[in-house]
Amino acid sequence: SELTGTKTELNGTKAECRESKIVLQEKETKLNRTEQKLQEVTETLNDTLSELQERTTTLNDTVSELTGTKTELNGTKAECRESKIVLQEKETKLNRTEQKLQEAQN
Repeated sequence: SELTGTKTELNGTKAECRESKIVLQEKETKLNRTEQKLQEVTETLNDTLSELQERTTTLNDTVSELTGTKTELNGTKAECRESKIVLQEKETKLNRTEQKLQEAQN
């Protein structure tokens, strides 16, 4: 009778153990799926980061180009101002020369 009780208890323990193994397998399967999803998300994030780094590089290149263009434009503006000054001086000289010429003809 005691042996029968022990055997019954052992069978119950074996059943519990089988159930625990099934639960453990289900949890391992779920963990594996979660790890796979995490890996996919990590890959997506890395791809996005790479894309952002490429865009940042492109934007930095564009900023550098624009800065160069602005410097060039400022140089052109300065040249233009100098040319205007020279032109004004020549116009003034021409006006004086025309005035002297007119005075000489009179």
